[in-house]
Amino acid sequence: MLPSFINKGDFLLSLPTTATGDSVFSRSVIILAEYEEEGAIGFILNKPLDIEINSLISEINANFTIYHGGPVEQDKVFFLHVRPDLISNGVAINEHMYWGGDYDQVVHLINSKKLEKEDIRFFLGYSGWDFDQLHNEIDDNFWIHIYDNIDYKKIFLTPSQTLWKSFIQDLGKEYSIWVNAPENPDFN
Repeated sequence: MLPSFINKGDFLLSLPTTATGDSVFSRSVIILAEYEEEGAIGFILNKPLDIEINSLISEINANFTIYHGGPVEQDKVFFLHVRPDLISNGVAINEHMYWGGDYDQVVHLINSKKLEKEDIRFFLGYSGWDFDQLHNEIDDNFWIHIYDNIDYKKIFLTPSQTLWKSFIQDLGKEYSIWVNAPENPDFN
């Protein structure tokens, strides 16, 4: 049975870490795109790569940034969007955001300038958890779980380098010590 307090559309924030295996997640903001008995899938929203979509997919005539979605299937491109009115077959994460959809439509909409950077975000790879793994990591305080009062507009409109800080500031004084912490606390 699934823990009742985790849902797709929730966010996970990690604090800065020096743990070698977890450095990809240090100061990350992740949205859960799927959560079911088989496990969970999420995408890191604030880790841009030094690569643009047109360098991976030559038929796209735009220089949208690609983000590091996580350590799983890093050879595949995924996308989240806020335009179900234009992109069919997307999976609703919540009433504000969708995962995937008709690829040919996306290419056409970008090339015809009907999709802007604020409408869609591309990822290489995703973050994944087996059944109970995510619940255990939240219980072990590896993640700060955010599940209410979420401003979804902030995701695509806030610059990626300040997105984590913005979420931490929204948590209040309890987390204020972390607001200006470097990605790797050893650099402090």
